Amino acid sequence: MVRVKQTPKQKKFVEEYLLDLNATQAAIRAGYSKKTAKSQGQRLLTNVDIQAQITKLRDKLSAKSQVTRERILEEYRRIAFGDIRQVVTWDANAVTLTPSDDLSPEDAATISDVSQRITEKSNTVAIKQHSKPQALEGIRKMMGYDVPEEHNVNIGKRAEDHTDEELTAIIEGRGGDGAKKETEGAE
Repeated sequence: MVRVKQTPKQKKFVEEYLLDLNATQAAIRAGYSKKTAKSQGQRLLTNVDIQAQITKLRDKLSAKSQVTRERILEEYRRIAFGDIRQVVTWDANAVTLTPSDDLSPEDAATISDVSQRITEKSNTVAIKQHSKPQALEGIRKMMGYDVPEEHNVNIGKRAEDHTDEELTAIIEGRGGDGAKKETEGAE
C-alpha cells in the first residue's frame, strides 16, 4: 500500500484536532475555509493516514503525560464515591474541616475549591467538591454503560401479530409463556 505524504495543512489539522477533538474548529485553525470547515473536518477524519497519525500522536501524548484510561477512571471513581465526612465533620454547634495535611490523596481528590472570606464580623470558610453526577457520567461512558443492551427474543411470530398485552408480557420478562397463557385463556 502506497502512503500519500500529508500536506502541511493536514499535519496542522491533526495537531489542532488533538487539542479539543473538534474537527470543524481544527480545520479552521489549520487554515481551511470557515465556510467548508465542517465538511473538510469530517472528510479529514475519514482519511486513513490522518486517523493513523491522530492515533500515533494521541498514544505518544498519553505515554508522555502518563494519562491513561485507568488513571482517568480512578480519578472519576475517587470523585464519584468520595465521602464528604472524610473532609468535613459537623454537628449542631460547629463545622470542622479536616486539615489538608491529614487528608488522604483519595479524599483530597474530591475537593475542587477551598476559600476563606474574612470580614470584621465573620470568618467564612467554604469547601466545594467536584461534581459526583459528572464523575458518574464519565464512568458510565468509559465503561460503556450508555450503550443499550441487546435483547434477542424469539417470540415465534412477528411483533405486529401480537396483541399489546402479549408484547407487554414479553417486555416485562414473562416471555412467550406469559403471552401464550393470556392468548390460550382468551380462546
